Amino acid sequence: MPRPLTTAGRAAIATGKTISSIWFFDITTDEGMMYLCDSVYGLTYNGKTYLPMGDQIQLNGELKTGVDLVPEPFPVMFNGEEQLTSGSPIRNLLTRTWWQRQVYIYQVLFEPASNWQTPIAIHYQWYGFMDTIEDAVDEGKPSGIILNCESGIFRARGKNLRTYTDKDQTEINPIDRCFLNTPLKPFQNIPFGEANWKVAGADAPPAQYTYYGYNGRAPS
Repeated sequence: MPRPLTTAGRAAIATGKTISSIWFFDITTDEGMMYLCDSVYGLTYNGKTYLPMGDQIQLNGELKTGVDLVPEPFPVMFNGEEQLTSGSPIRNLLTRTWWQRQVYIYQVLFEPASNWQTPIAIHYQWYGFMDTIEDAVDEGKPSGIILNCESGIFRARGKNLRTYTDKDQTEINPIDRCFLNTPLKPFQNIPFGEANWKVAGADAPPAQYTYYGYNGRAPS
């Protein structure tokens, strides 16, 4: 998933001056890490040496976050012609095992005219997994290889094996005993109005909580 801008990154953008930037790609494969960047020069950043890809690699989608618990897709496009070149990064990637392995994509801001040697801050970060690869062939356009990545896999529809309890609620509000009669085991009916020790999974309460009522008071 994307990470927010750093304080230094926001400050650099706010100045309105010209800023250089480079995208870095940390790709995990069965034969080790591949470090690529969209610069035309090889770079060393954070102790890692990145191979220059220039316009042979580009972002082909929109980095975004969502409120739904679903993977956010993000495609990366490589120059398709390079898959036939022995020793090229895209050929090396295609011949390795990469499916469902991690990929880290981030953009770094640099001081202008520093030959990308003076970083300001990381501007954007995206963590995910590689999912599929497909050919992108359009008439009259260069061929491409699209690496489809996803921001993560979420278990959204599994059953919750624990109910919300009186203890959970009193940690938020110590005097709110609304969930006093809630059973501790899931998939049980809650017989409101019954003494709470008759509810499966509940312990017998002090006498003042014999009846179900707000703040533990018996109804008047």
